[in-house]
Amino acid sequence: MPLRFSSCTFGYRRKHPVLRDLDCDLPTGRTVFLGPNGAGKSTVLGLGASALLPVSGQVGYRRMRTDDRRTLREYRRRVAWMPQHLTTVPGLTARDQVAYAGWLKGMSRTEAWDGALDALRRVEIPGPRLRSLRHALTNAVPRN
Repeated sequence: MPLRFSSCTFGYRRKHPVLRDLDCDLPTGRTVFLGPNGAGKSTVLGLGASALLPVSGQVGYRRMRTDDRRTLREYRRRVAWMPQHLTTVPGLTARDQVAYAGWLKGMSRTEAWDGALDALRRVEIPGPRLRSLRHALTNAVPRN
């Protein structure tokens, strides 16, 4: 089931929309989302993660929508976003940081802790005790 944007309009300032009537589906799985600087990629992803809310229109996943208080919590548990610039909590390991993010999104402490290890394995970050998440992300991708 795709992440669906229906007639979404968003602006950082009133009366100055940066997105107007966006209609698109991001398919399940991995998606490549390309565009030049300033095209609105981070804005669309922020709307998809419910970090930003559209002025009009809807963002949804399955039967959940970001504008529906009854389903917003579950939506946030199922849809995640890793922003381009991370602000990490000093002193936390990679696993601590990922677990903390899960807890902030409504997971129990146990779910977040167990899920963090699984999430790190999925993105092929070795060992949950790395010095920091920033270090883990920088060193996760082999360089030529």
